[in-house]
Amino acid sequence: MSPPPLTPPPASTACPHATLHDAVLAWARQSPARIFCHYRTASGVSALSYGELADGARRFAALYRQSGLQPGETVSIVLGHGPAQAQAFVGAQLGGWVPSFGAPPNPRQDAGHYWQQWRAQCQRVQGGALLTSGELAVPMSHAIAGTGIRLLRAEQLPALGEDSAFKAVDSDIALLQHSSGTTGARKGVALSHRAVLQQLSLYAQALGRRDDDVIVSWLPLYHDMGLISSFLLPLVSGIPLVQLDPFEWVATPSSWLQAVAEHRGTLGWLPNFAFHFMARMPLPAGVRADLSSLRLLVNCSEPCKPEAFELFGRRFAAAGLKREALQVCYAMAETVFAVTQTTPGRCLQPLAAGARALAEGRLEAPRDDADSARLMPVGQPLPGARVRVCDANGQDLPAGRIGELVVEAPYLFSGYHREPALTAAALHQGAYRSGDLGGWMDGQLVVTGRIKDLVIVNGRNFYLHDIETAANTVASVKPGRCVAFGIYQAATGSEAVHVVAEAAAPGVDAAATARQVKQAVQDRLGLTVARVRVVPGQWLVKTTSGKIARGENRDKYLAESRHAPEPAGSPS
Repeated sequence: MSPPPLTPPPASTACPHATLHDAVLAWARQSPARIFCHYRTASGVSALSYGELADGARRFAALYRQSGLQPGETVSIVLGHGPAQAQAFVGAQLGGWVPSFGAPPNPRQDAGHYWQQWRAQCQRVQGGALLTSGELAVPMSHAIAGTGIRLLRAEQLPALGEDSAFKAVDSDIALLQHSSGTTGARKGVALSHRAVLQQLSLYAQALGRRDDDVIVSWLPLYHDMGLISSFLLPLVSGIPLVQLDPFEWVATPSSWLQAVAEHRGTLGWLPNFAFHFMARMPLPAGVRADLSSLRLLVNCSEPCKPEAFELFGRRFAAAGLKREALQVCYAMAETVFAVTQTTPGRCLQPLAAGARALAEGRLEAPRDDADSARLMPVGQPLPGARVRVCDANGQDLPAGRIGELVVEAPYLFSGYHREPALTAAALHQGAYRSGDLGGWMDGQLVVTGRIKDLVIVNGRNFYLHDIETAANTVASVKPGRCVAFGIYQAATGSEAVHVVAEAAAPGVDAAATARQVKQAVQDRLGLTVARVRVVPGQWLVKTTSGKIARGENRDKYLAESRHAPEPAGSPS
């Protein structure tokens, strides 16, 4: 079945504001005491009103102005969880500067890799300022040395009214959103105020926004899912936000359940891995899950798998979770956020597709039960958007074929910051080449993987995330901690699949685990894995968003395979 025709956005989606900060200031004038966000930490809860947000934003704008920043320059914001994040972001927009949230160091991430990535990002930004505070100031000053970026400290914030001559300046670009770097260097996605405001208006309608909605989120603001769904959407629309510290959530994931119960949360977004993680976590003594208030819990950011919903649904059905609350959207930074959204209030059903046809690039019904693969539909495009399925030359493919998903929408990004060649390769005549693979089946869009994550073994197509999902079913593999990649073999003229998996605990039998991973992939996909290497915990490189950095892990694996002896028992 062909995709639905392009429909114009309804007139009601027109936003009355020209910029994001206009919307914030309007809330501050009309309802200064209205709470924008409840910030939860292990030590308590604090609230930030729109009036306090606007006052703090003016103070940060004064700091930026006094530092000599010129309109259009970038302000990279690296601050801990709390009101200053929002105030610093809006303050940058007040003066026509371009804010961009940056990730603070993560104790679970390799420190050398973190600082190397930060320096590379600063060199691409070229100028502007980096705002931080506390102990981060010294290492950040080393990271930006020689890049032309000035260091600002939140502790140096001037008093309100100290720069009374300040006047807001508008900029076409609202913000830079840096990608997580799963397949390479982080790119700065430039988003205009017009694009962001239109996306937020359309997406609020697709969600069926209600007056009693409350968003509860632990998502970091330095990636698009948290930034748009759980910061800018509530910021502009006035939906109350409850925000948890991302690092504290990792240490105590039940804190999100408590926040949903106490604040009667109705909306939330989670990456696919989090559904698995939370479904398997033990609840601390005294914690009672109550998810009965949730009307939408949206799976996005990663390939959405039916197993994630099934595990999560079974675990929390007794806690009042409604089956129809579990929904999916297809989203990316280059389209601000959502391209599609499944229908609120309607139970989502996986689609059955033929596994053999999938391996050959087609979407067809399975021939029999043994041939069946389940795919999660991602819903219909938002009004005004269209998703085309194209071949390598950009030509439309017929229905039932898998190809690159090309997005046409009124809220596309303006380009990659200071990357004209990358921008030209991605944007063509008002359409964005996503690099994702998928197609239309039974009138619904499915996303099957990414072009870069496709491996071709003896003429058959396999998605690396499917191989990793199979490997993760092995009990002695640490959940979510494995990576697969293809390596070309000159002897066969084809690619061979290699898997690196972290052991679930010290002392795991590596040889037995490797055999079990091979068998799991064979049973699920009919694919023979060339080699499985079992490594100790914390071996894998992850991005700041918690995703596996496939390219960097492949490089690390190849380097160690060439130059270091293999640990005993790791060869399969």
